[in-house]
Amino acid sequence: MLKINFNSQFAKYLLYAVENVTAILFGLVGMSLVARVFGPENMGRLSLVQSVSAIFIFLATFGLDHFIVRDFSKQKNDGELKGSLIFLKSIGWVFYLLAMLIYFKLNGNLSHELFLILSVAISTYFLRVLFFNQYLQATNDAFSIALSAVISRIVALAFLIIGTFNHFSYDLMVMYLPIQAIVQAAILFFGYQKSKNNLDVKIAEPYRVNFKRILLLVKESSPVMFAMVLYYAYSQADIMIVSHFLPIKEVGIYAAAMRLIPQAVFIGHITVMTFYGTINQLYLQDHSQFIAYTTKIIRVQIAIGIFLSVVLCVLAPLVIWILYGEKYAGSAAIFSVGVWAWVFMLPACLLTRLLILAKLSKYELLKAMIVAPISIGLNILLIPQFGAMAAAYVFVASFLLGDFLVYAFFKETRFLYKIWLKGLTSLVQSPVASLKETIALFKHQA
Repeated sequence: MLKINFNSQFAKYLLYAVENVTAILFGLVGMSLVARVFGPENMGRLSLVQSVSAIFIFLATFGLDHFIVRDFSKQKNDGELKGSLIFLKSIGWVFYLLAMLIYFKLNGNLSHELFLILSVAISTYFLRVLFFNQYLQATNDAFSIALSAVISRIVALAFLIIGTFNHFSYDLMVMYLPIQAIVQAAILFFGYQKSKNNLDVKIAEPYRVNFKRILLLVKESSPVMFAMVLYYAYSQADIMIVSHFLPIKEVGIYAAAMRLIPQAVFIGHITVMTFYGTINQLYLQDHSQFIAYTTKIIRVQIAIGIFLSVVLCVLAPLVIWILYGEKYAGSAAIFSVGVWAWVFMLPACLLTRLLILAKLSKYELLKAMIVAPISIGLNILLIPQFGAMAAAYVFVASFLLGDFLVYAFFKETRFLYKIWLKGLTSLVQSPVASLKETIALFKHQA
């Protein structure tokens, strides 16, 4: 009988995986239900709203997510941080919403898309503005995170099923997004309250807003925030550029394929969360062991990325048919190209954390400044001539450049390039030894 040691890294990995696995299932089932019922045109509408949301989301988050986890890890009962975050990010969310409304007003379709905009914006507030998820990551409360994910997504999918049988309108069906976000935020809040009550303090530190603290947080996160702006400018601009040059039906065909790609990135994130405590400790204590340890972890991510890319490239027609049906047959070729971005997207989850750990977050901005104009320029140049397939190739090339090659450009970040390269070469040269080391990593006590 298989026994799981709940103090092992593997057990922690599984607990963190629950939220992300349910996110994939929720995204796939929800997207396929809506896409099958309402067709590529409406799929294109929602994808465009979500792309615009992603580009302006920096106004609501300020690129603070990793910094929030870091600061709560240092001091759990930080009422000043909590109050400052709620104030800062709520004000930012208002500007985020206004930016979206202005964009669609200038494009002349605000009234047509208003319900979709509000659905996406409400979801953003409860999932990205409130800090409960980051707090529970810092306190390592994987159970509350997993519970919130499972229950909220079951509720949202139940709404979708009811809506399908009762022939809800498209705008009403899309309400499954804010319903899921609100339920998840509520459960995370209860987990946060429980975790807070378990702290070894007699009096809870009250929430308070400290404008000096806000300025320091924003100053530190600004390179990451501006990098995020540029990242979404080139990672989401493909949808917007496709919508400019091609009919909205083609936007839906392209988006149906490419919206699947980010679903697998959770594997990279949970790998980082699982081993981040050890990474941080080795970084402070022993540089050579830190390099060796991170090389092993990135090798795992590269191996998973290659495996998934090969399998899904081959099975792309079947995957698209199962999820969306015959109306989306054109999505298969696009998907078979886009999946190769996983080889670079999964290791990027670790590399971004290492940049912050090494206080090199400014390079997130620099690399985005290099990649964004190249990616956007290639899309504008190639999409009118070669259609949506060109956008898929540019998508993969952008991640190759931005999450691997660019690290070789700068002296301070070259160690990340070497870690990535060494992880790949050791995997190719010694696959059996690599597998044994990976098993040992997950068996190690947390």
